[in-house]
Amino acid sequence: MHSQLTKLKDQLDGVSDLAQTLVGGLHAEQLTLPPEPGRWSIAECLVHLNLTSEAFVSLITTACEEARQKQILGDGPFKMDRTGRFLNWTLKPPPRIRVRTIERFQPAMIGPVEALLPKFLSLQERLKATVAEADGLDLNEVIVTSPFSKRMKYNLFSCFALIVTHQLRHLWQAEQVKRSISA
Repeated sequence: MHSQLTKLKDQLDGVSDLAQTLVGGLHAEQLTLPPEPGRWSIAECLVHLNLTSEAFVSLITTACEEARQKQILGDGPFKMDRTGRFLNWTLKPPPRIRVRTIERFQPAMIGPVEALLPKFLSLQERLKATVAEADGLDLNEVIVTSPFSKRMKYNLFSCFALIVTHQLRHLWQAEQVKRSISA
């Protein structure tokens, strides 16, 4: 596997470890307690990440299949494109810009709290599988449309990097919630 893809898989593993550490030792009430009205709880952060991961797994799988059919092959090095770099900068925690997410990714239903982390970890494995699936493709040339906005397009390498940064942003947000409820 290309070294840049191996690094992405390692970053996804790091995010998984961070999520486990964050949730470890907390009970359901703590996970669902918002820091203040109108702000997300830890559980809602996880629901949001699960919703977005599901969308990205589908998007990336389709992009990889189409790229293989079109023979968009390459072996790097891979770089984030301009849109990807800008979005990555805005998403890095602590947030520079706060934007309300679209309805599709709003954590409207939490479901069983004890299932949130296992689902997150399962989706991390599926994301890692899409990274492996992308090996051999020219990630600079495979263009995807953001599931958040049809007007935003970026290359597949940017997509992978943005997923990690987005996850880190919301786990940072969840960590702030954890600190507020522990104080």
